[in-house]
Amino acid sequence: MAVTGNIFTIRFDNLNQEMFALGIINSKLIKFFWKIMFTDFKTSFPQVTIFSLSQIPICTIDFSNASEKAQHDKLVTLVDTMLEFQKKRHDARMERDKEIYERQIKIVDAQIDKLVYELYGLTEEEIKVVEGE
Repeated sequence: MAVTGNIFTIRFDNLNQEMFALGIINSKLIKFFWKIMFTDFKTSFPQVTIFSLSQIPICTIDFSNASEKAQHDKLVTLVDTMLEFQKKRHDARMERDKEIYERQIKIVDAQIDKLVYELYGLTEEEIKVVEGE
């Protein structure tokens, strides 16, 4: 992690590691974790520190385990798909096309959340808590 003023940069060895971390960091699970651990319940922009960033529990993958590697690869693919849909939504000129991409983004987002829950071994009850049910 590098710090430039108030900008933090997390560096990875390769793009797949970046995509994997991006999927986890933007998941409902980590948003839930962040809210519990670091939210000061103000309406202002949250204070992000090196300490708080270092506390995000990014799971590690055992690449010699075929199941874990498959989950990793699936998450990387989903994040790549999400980024493509985000770009297409941004570039779309017609409102109808934007709505189509927004629906696709929601579907992929739900798939990412489900996979992150699996990676962290959450039970159905824990998932309900995270999702506010």
